[in-house]
Order: sequence, then C-alpha cells, then structure tokens
Amino acid sequence: MGYALGQVGVDEFLSDPLNLRVLDVEEPILMNYPDIAPLMRFTQSVGQSRDVTDVKYWWLTDEQAPREVVIATNFVGGTDTMIEVPAGKGRFFDKHMVFLASNGVQFRANGVNYGAGTGGADQIVIDWKTSATKSRVDQATTITTSHNMTAGTGRLFLMGQSMGEKSDVDLGYTEDPVPIFNLIQNFYAAVSLSTTANRVKTYGGNRRAQDHRKRQMEIAQQIEMAYFLGKPAWDSLATGEGSVGMLGGLRQSVATNGLALSGWSASATPEQDLIALMPQILEYTTPENVAFFGSAKFVAKIASFGLGKLLVRPEDKTWGFAPTKWVSPFGEIPIHRHRFFDNYNGGLFSMVVTMGECKKVNFPDGAIKMMPNRQNNSQYQLLLDIYTGQYGFEWGREKRHSIVSWT
Repeated sequence: MGYALGQVGVDEFLSDPLNLRVLDVEEPILMNYPDIAPLMRFTQSVGQSRDVTDVKYWWLTDEQAPREVVIATNFVGGTDTMIEVPAGKGRFFDKHMVFLASNGVQFRANGVNYGAGTGGADQIVIDWKTSATKSRVDQATTITTSHNMTAGTGRLFLMGQSMGEKSDVDLGYTEDPVPIFNLIQNFYAAVSLSTTANRVKTYGGNRRAQDHRKRQMEIAQQIEMAYFLGKPAWDSLATGEGSVGMLGGLRQSVATNGLALSGWSASATPEQDLIALMPQILEYTTPENVAFFGSAKFVAKIASFGLGKLLVRPEDKTWGFAPTKWVSPFGEIPIHRHRFFDNYNGGLFSMVVTMGECKKVNFPDGAIKMMPNRQNNSQYQLLLDIYTGQYGFEWGREKRHSIVSWT
C-alpha cells in the first residue's frame, strides 16, 4: 500500500523500504589530504629535471678544501712537535700552509707524515723557532700547557700558503669527484571496475572518473613517499616478472647532518635549542634555499616560539606550495607540515631540504601517463585503466640536507 505524505511523519518516511526520499548530497565528493606531495609538486613545476637513458644513473659531487680541520689526538703545548689530524686530511697542509689553531697560536706546516700518527692519523710537522715552545710565525708567544688542545674539539683554521722567495712549489693535491647513483622505479596505479558498475548512476558523477581522480592523487603520494623515505635497491622478481628498481630518497642519503635535539619535547627553551643547531644545518647551504618539512608535532613546537615568530603568506608559492615561515636570527626559514612524518619516528622528525638540489629524474617518455582499456580481450565486462610512470630522484650534495629528530 502506498503512503500519502500528509499522513506520515519524517521517521516513517525514512523507514520506507523503497527509499523514496531524494538525498541532498553535495557534489563533487570531497577528498582528504589535498596537500600530499609538495616536494613532487616542486620538482614537477618549479624545480629542475633530468632525462636519463638507463635505470641506474649517476651524478658527481666535489668540494673545495675545508676552511678548518678538527684535530685527531690531544695536543700538549711545549712538548708536542706535531699536530695529528684525521687520516686523509694531511693533504691540505703542504709545507707552506699557515694555520691558526683554536688555542690562539699561528703555525706553519713543515711537511706531513701521512698515516704515521695514532690509528693512522696524519701528522703535521710544525715549523718551530725554538724547540716546541715558539712557532716560527708566532714567535712572540711561548707555547705552554695552557695551549693544550683536545681531540675532537681543537681546530686548525687554514690561512693559506706562505712561501719563501726561493722555496720550491709544493705539488699540492688533487681529488676525483665522488660518484653518486640512484635507480628508476616503476610506479603504478590502476582503475578497475566492471562495465555494469560504470553505467550505474552514482553521486559524485561517473564512478570511473571518480576513481581516476583518486588514483592520480595516490600515485603522486607514492612518488612523494619514495622521494623522502625510499632506499635504493635492485631485485629480481619471480620468473616472468623481470627485475624491479626502487629509488632512494632524501632520508637515506643524509650522512653528514643527522642531528638530534635531546629532550626537546620538554625543553623550556625550544627556540634557543633549534637556533643553536642552525649553524650546523646551514654549514653547506643558505637560509633562502632551504625548507623544513616536519611533522605536526614539529610545526606545533615552532608555533610555541611565540607571536611574531611565524609568518603566513598564502600568496608566496615560490616552490609551488605556500609554507609558513619561522623568523629566525638567520633569516626567514620556510616550515611545511608534511603528513608523512606525523607518525614516522613517533612524529619526532623533520628534514631540512635544500630545494635547489632536488631534481626529478625520468626517461624521456617516462612521466606519468594514463593508459586506458588495458584489460585482456577475454575480459569483455571489465574496464582497466592504468597510471604508470618511471621516476627517479637526484638529491645533489647530501651535505646540503639535514635530518632533525628529537626526544
């Protein structure tokens, strides 16, 4: 028996087994996580890219002589006639190099004994005026135990060569660039549904089109995750499936600046703690070129620094996204919450990325493309569309990126 609308209430109407009520549903369907791939977006639209012709590709890194060298063993003033530096660092001290030690005394090298020191350290022979008490270039200072230096903290600051008029030129040193490699990874996402399901009218429009929008976001998320957290590997799959490459990302590349803030979660001076770490973070890069990518906990900690410490400029999309900026003594540092890090390492994790070092790597025709109707001929009731792309990543010089974790 049918119902007369004037004779029933709302509760009875909603219980109608035919569900005659037309639901008020807003279209389009809203998607979660709109900002899931800022680094990929940067490399796609703003950053650099590189085409390659092999699944394994390389780039070269090099660096100039250091400005300073940490000593390898304790130096005793008035007794020691040599200063030991880590193995391999002696090549920067030819027999004419003048250097200022962190004990305030200026020295000149008079040769190097390679590998002759403690544990294979290089020994820098000092040019002395009188025994081991006066440096030839700092004769006004008598060196005593007050000029002792401790291994790991004592430093030698290179001031340049000082040659005599008739001195032979030292042959100096040469270094080969360091090769770095990464791999191309095949990324894949599929839209699969039956022809019947595709014909059924659904909220949000065509079901196939809806699934396409989701897969586009998902494959971007996969690439973004690999850019940050991937580890390079090559493996052979089961018979008939060929081999698989997995690209390496920023997390595994950082060898120099793996930094930690002990007790930062409960620190009463969190801003000062982070400021103290910034000289090391910026040793090989500059504030205008870096961005912090951190968890929600990291962004919240930055926000606790106080009013006037954060700038929000939604119109500033220099890198393809609009980060908040921390006003630090070193300049305005972009801060971007990355959802991938919210649960990584318990959320106590962030990365400092020198954006200009990052490159998207592809085969010339390897960018993401949609390949429609890839079902087998026998699957006449199936629709199968595939998104596929062959992507790699180049992080440039690892010393220009940092990891900052905390407890």
